[in-house]
Amino acid sequence: HVHEASRLTGERGRVKVATRIRPLLPAEILQNQQVCVRVVPGAPQVLLARDRAFAFDFAFGPKAQQDEVYCTCVKPLVASLMDGYNVTVFAYGQTGSGKTYTIGAGHFGDPPLSAGSLSTVSVTPKILKWKIPEIIHKF
Repeated sequence: HVHEASRLTGERGRVKVATRIRPLLPAEILQNQQVCVRVVPGAPQVLLARDRAFAFDFAFGPKAQQDEVYCTCVKPLVASLMDGYNVTVFAYGQTGSGKTYTIGAGHFGDPPLSAGSLSTVSVTPKILKWKIPEIIHKF
């Protein structure tokens, strides 16, 4: 785990920042609102309007799956946690920006953890589903 976590997260102790752009909500589509933020293809950058670029360690567009965000940003940190390192994952943003969907419980109607693939389940339930048995076994 240590080698994999170090390789994926870079230097230990360095804060990494990811951004995730949510898709337009149904109400926004009905109001003819337009997307104003886009991920730059092939780069961890987002473009605001047409001329303002912002760089991140990771950038996910509106079509990114929960599994992609988890495997890229969180899974390596969970491996470090299991090796005894302190880690923190938190979401920041305005109301309605997708924090709970990404980190917390997902959307109402998502399949329960026991059903099939975990690809659409958010970060916290993934950690609980896969790591609690490992934690119990270690202690």
